[in-house]
Amino acid sequence: MTMNKDTFYLPPDDPDLDRDYITGRDFQEGTKTAVRTISSDFDTNVIFAGDQAKTNGHEVFLPQQDLDKMMTHRQVEVGRGYANHETLHKLLTDFDVGQAWMHDMTQKNLEFTKSMAQGLEDVRIENGGRILYNGIARSVDKTAEQVCREFKKIADKEPDICKDPWKVLPVAVTWIGRHKLGYPSKAIKQAFDNLSPEIQERASKIADVCLAIPHGVEGVGRVNQKVAYAGHKQVLDLAERVSKELAKEQPPTEFAPEPNGKEKGKGDGSSTDSNNSGSGAVDSEGKAPKENTEGLKQDLSTEKAHGASDSTYDTTLQGEPVPYDPNLNQVIHHINNTKKKKTRSGVRIDQVFSTESDTIEEPKQTQDHTNRHHYRAEYNDIKKRMGSRIATMKRKLEKALITKVDSDWESGTRGRLNVRNRGFHIVSGSQQIRRQRVQGDDVDTAVMLLIDCSGSMSGYPMKVAGESAICLSECLSAGHIPYEVIGHTTMHFKGSVWKEFRASRQRGNRYSRECAINMPLFKPFNKELRQCTHNMGFIPTASDNSNADADAIRYAGERLLKRRETNKIMLVLADGYPAWSSMYRRDVMDKMTRQAVVDMQNKGINMVGIGICTSAPRHFFDKHVCINDVSDLSKNVLDQVAKLILGNRFAVDNRDVIAV
Repeated sequence: MTMNKDTFYLPPDDPDLDRDYITGRDFQEGTKTAVRTISSDFDTNVIFAGDQAKTNGHEVFLPQQDLDKMMTHRQVEVGRGYANHETLHKLLTDFDVGQAWMHDMTQKNLEFTKSMAQGLEDVRIENGGRILYNGIARSVDKTAEQVCREFKKIADKEPDICKDPWKVLPVAVTWIGRHKLGYPSKAIKQAFDNLSPEIQERASKIADVCLAIPHGVEGVGRVNQKVAYAGHKQVLDLAERVSKELAKEQPPTEFAPEPNGKEKGKGDGSSTDSNNSGSGAVDSEGKAPKENTEGLKQDLSTEKAHGASDSTYDTTLQGEPVPYDPNLNQVIHHINNTKKKKTRSGVRIDQVFSTESDTIEEPKQTQDHTNRHHYRAEYNDIKKRMGSRIATMKRKLEKALITKVDSDWESGTRGRLNVRNRGFHIVSGSQQIRRQRVQGDDVDTAVMLLIDCSGSMSGYPMKVAGESAICLSECLSAGHIPYEVIGHTTMHFKGSVWKEFRASRQRGNRYSRECAINMPLFKPFNKELRQCTHNMGFIPTASDNSNADADAIRYAGERLLKRRETNKIMLVLADGYPAWSSMYRRDVMDKMTRQAVVDMQNKGINMVGIGICTSAPRHFFDKHVCINDVSDLSKNVLDQVAKLILGNRFAVDNRDVIAV
């Protein structure tokens, strides 16, 4: 269908794109995997942080998602397509040369030339992407289609834009270029067909020349970076020639250049962010091998309609109109699944700034050989001092665990045919002729022990928490119950995430969590207690920084939910209320923490709050106890744990054991 006077036609949008598809967590994990698959060197890093999308030559930035909230099919398709496209920039675009060139164009107010270079580079790298990863067309297709639908909003208001090459030629080159690359979207080709015939002809010829420029991809997973960078330089030269030729044939009647020294953020390989750095360098001449350039030279000398330059025409405009942005980053708002609220001071974003710096790992303080020996000795000392209490708790739990744990056979109508023992019943027509193995009262439980390691726990509370963790661990190990001991505190964001956070705050943005979570893993499920005594001995001195309880509970809960055991228990040790760097007041943090507890309960986890010298957990947990010293473990906590593990079979009280 072709353009009429007033209508920019596109095929109807697919309603399936707006249905819930996957969670933000699944999207982020899947996108990281896909990007590493495309990257030939497998070191491309995708960082989810803040609310922007861009590439700096080393990393691909995408907006942080609400991990537990569902994303629509559209958000997922647009996000993954953008990430894969930006990965190609990281591999094939010379950021050092490109940023310097873009800065020069900005100083000269050559906005059209800049946009043309960006559009041409998009076509060139996606041409190489077809070889690097044969699914690139399907991957970027929906993202590119969304650009068409954004353009339609403008074309519906300003139909004449479709006739002005100074406004639409850069994006037209991307449309026809992607169509020539085999993108399946009908909307991309239809958007191109809506333009004037003159623009279509010019854009098609320019795209043909661009597709002949070397991209440097030599096969699946193989990139010749020198050739790729040289091809990028040829794109910049072609963009200048296209602009000069267009100015010669059809000078712009008016334009509104950006002020000198200012430039819109582009978010792709041609970004001029001074903080961004290139991903490599080429020789000073930046030339591709001779056999890759001869055909291009011939094209440029014969196809004047797409930007060839006469030797008699050697002038440059003092400014150019600002065309429609051809970049994919303009549709990035379709990716984010978080809530935003504008205020006088900036934007309040109901989401953590980034989860990239969050860590779950064994404490670094215990990895040194000397420290390992020291903390193992601390553990043994605590175990020796707590020996009588540990023995009492063990006897108490062991007595409760003396139950029927053997498997048995049950006769009935299901299972294996019991020919040996049920012959008479078979002949007589009885239905009770089969048998199947049934489980007895085996203990099917996993326990997660989550410890608040914030600064307020320093001193006696942390000492009690450490001793309690060691006593409970000894008892659970003796009962052969799988368990994990993990702590939580906060720290500053790291590396690129910290730089992005500072820049975002300078723009006036605030977030629900503005710090990273550090979760020291004292004893994981897959290790025996004897292998982790050095980590466990570190707990009494592990306090530091703040406590983001809500997210820590969710992290620990996700780990526990991966276990196969039917019965899942989380014991949360804390000395008070949640407190972390946030745009929210404490009462909102309290609500977020309570909601995290409720969410974990709804997923099947038995949640128990253990207050260290405080009754604060009663505000967050339906089941809660308070301990002032380790002796309270046997009186209160162990009874709670045993009841959760054994259910109605638990009938042991403190009179059944020797008093300590």
